[in-house]
Amino acid sequence: LSGLAPAPPPAAGGAKAARAKAALEGAGVEELAQAERSFLRAGSVYQNPYMCIWNSCGVPVPAVMRMLENDHYVLKVNNLDSKNQDSIGWIELSGYVDLQPVPDAPHRMSVILRSDDPSNAFTYDDKVFSRGANFCLSCIKRVSTAVLSAFQIEVDTRTDIVTVKPKSAPLRMFWTTPVALEPTSEEQLWKPHSIKEGHSGPLPGTGTTGHTEPFEGGALVAA
Repeated sequence: LSGLAPAPPPAAGGAKAARAKAALEGAGVEELAQAERSFLRAGSVYQNPYMCIWNSCGVPVPAVMRMLENDHYVLKVNNLDSKNQDSIGWIELSGYVDLQPVPDAPHRMSVILRSDDPSNAFTYDDKVFSRGANFCLSCIKRVSTAVLSAFQIEVDTRTDIVTVKPKSAPLRMFWTTPVALEPTSEEQLWKPHSIKEGHSGPLPGTGTTGHTEPFEGGALVAA
């Protein structure tokens, strides 16, 4: 109609908020820019609670995920079973992530792992693992699709808690069920200082047993 001024365009901040809300509600937006969200932000650090995963020696296993710029990440798991009944095995996965809504779960996003160099996305130290473990891990590394689908990862957009579950059969030799990685900081990352009750360790790389602590939850790694 003549004489009526056109409606002003929405403010930039409002547009960003609307797009973020649409993504979180699964309204067809598959990706959400890192700078526009309150979860999986650059600089964020996540780790599992102490004594929620342990290896066959009873040593707690720390899993740490770090978010970097441009949606890049590094996920590293330490203190895995290694040769000579030690606990110095480690695996690392790196690359970048895409986010997709989880059907019927409006506050969860599926974290899809991507890499520009899949052949180097999965690394580990083959000198510390047993022959059998090295064979299993090499089966993952040699197939790019196996590398990027090795874990099933989701994030709760309200709490910023990341849930990680091994999907690849070789990884399930180390742990089997989902584990929550909670937001923390570099200063608060824990290292093993005790052994699961009924086990003798040793603590990784020390040759000492440390003291034992009871744990009332279910084991995620077969003991």
